[in-house]
Amino acid sequence: MAGRPRLPIGTFGEISTREVAPGRFRSATRFRDWDGQTRQVTASGKSRSAAIAALKANLSGRQRGGGSDVLTADSRFADLAAAWLEDVWLDPDRSDGTKEVYERELRTLILPTFQHFTVREVTVGRIERFLKTQGAKSFARAKHSRGILSMVMGFAVRREIVGRNPVTETSRMKKPKRTPKALTEVSTTFENWSVSAVKSEHSTIGE
Repeated sequence: MAGRPRLPIGTFGEISTREVAPGRFRSATRFRDWDGQTRQVTASGKSRSAAIAALKANLSGRQRGGGSDVLTADSRFADLAAAWLEDVWLDPDRSDGTKEVYERELRTLILPTFQHFTVREVTVGRIERFLKTQGAKSFARAKHSRGILSMVMGFAVRREIVGRNPVTETSRMKKPKRTPKALTEVSTTFENWSVSAVKSEHSTIGE
């Protein structure tokens, strides 16, 4: 049985779209890059038509010669992130659920801050400030942001786009200490007792 016909360079195949979460759709297709390799290209949107439109915009950029193998340190971080995400979706060792989490966290946590920078502009200092801002919201948010950003920049190192991963040079994250519930209850009880004792003393003095 003959396989699928080889795509001409710079063209893509049939687009498929599916709902990956309530109100979230992902479109995918095969694209034959300028190095001759065929890769899966994906994009997401809030509706089926939005996901297809986002994918076609991505494909349009690749057809102008913007494939993942021609990324440089002066490429947009958003293009690097898209190439990393393609690589993630091609990884057979990760479940679709994990891949969808990565895609969602990239879109919601990382891209709003870094999408308009070039790859070389994603520096240790910028990442440090970003993580502190995320940490002010929650430790979990900062931790997830650091993990996703480190994977993207690690991908850039492996592709020899940059020489080092700047995320690894940021400050070590420390989980904030939580006051034990029992200690909190003892403290509250003591404060209540102190207030009651003061009120009782004032009442006795007034008699």
